[in-house]
Amino acid sequence: MVSIATISMGAYHASEHYRIQLPLEELCKKNHWKFTRYTDQEIADGKLKGNDIFFFWNPSHPKSLAYVKAAKQAGCKVWIDFDDNWDAVPLYHPHSWRTNPEFQRELNIKLIKEADAVSVTTNCLWMLANRYNDNSYLIPNALQHKITTDHRKKRNLIGWRGSDRHIEDVREGSKGLIYDERLQYHFVGFSPWFLIDKKIPYTYTTWSNTIREYLNNLYTINMKWCWIPMINNLFNASVSNIAWLEATSVGAVAIAPSWLPEFDYAPSLRYKNHKELKRILNEIAEGKLDEVWNRYLKESVNVINEHYIINKTNLIRENLVSSIVDAQWGQD
Repeated sequence: MVSIATISMGAYHASEHYRIQLPLEELCKKNHWKFTRYTDQEIADGKLKGNDIFFFWNPSHPKSLAYVKAAKQAGCKVWIDFDDNWDAVPLYHPHSWRTNPEFQRELNIKLIKEADAVSVTTNCLWMLANRYNDNSYLIPNALQHKITTDHRKKRNLIGWRGSDRHIEDVREGSKGLIYDERLQYHFVGFSPWFLIDKKIPYTYTTWSNTIREYLNNLYTINMKWCWIPMINNLFNASVSNIAWLEATSVGAVAIAPSWLPEFDYAPSLRYKNHKELKRILNEIAEGKLDEVWNRYLKESVNVINEHYIINKTNLIRENLVSSIVDAQWGQD
């Protein structure tokens, strides 16, 4: 039996859900493995001893090195997973002013070189990881269960979901928003106060305390379209597919910049600039894209159910595990 250890945490949100809790619980349940969380003190006290693998998500703190050293001393193989491009953090991003970007880069390079295996969410990140560790795996985010097309009656509600790390993405993207009484905007995660000066009315839901509450909020809002603004840079070109997965699961079609690679795998409304976004929003208000929404949603559901369900992506995790330990496979 393989035993996987990781760090304990309090409430966790989207990324932690898709990269730690959901995949590792399902992986261990399927194969009859053990998955245990440890506090900082327990790790310091040597409690990792007896585990086969120490899993570490998004290392970003100096004590990350201490975790890895403790895991190595306990005889664990180290598996690092990350979903941010720490090699290309833009100056406007909170990571830049909360931490020292150059220190973060040096820290992550050292950790990835010391890891026995690395997993990432996108092709851009795989190229970064593979530069420093040749046992790197691209494992896209996935949903727990297959989904069905959401047949609830929809208003022209354009939703956005995310954290305050994307304030500048929303601020820049909002240059393409329009005011139209036939459209509604709803933001989940923070309130974009700068839209008040643009005289664009909106509603918002603050960030949730649990992942269940967050997903329930997305469902209740009942968005028809999910707007995903991104400033064009390498950091954002590395972002994963969480927004698309969540949008599709609640019956929404994505509206995203045309250069974002993660949105090439299923149909969505794409725009090159603010002018094209305005045109799309006008067409939505006029009801010209209702049939497009219906068709794109069905196609996105099909793509997710075929490729982005956890029992599919966990096959890659099984390959990763077998590359670093002698795994005994369970039965479904």
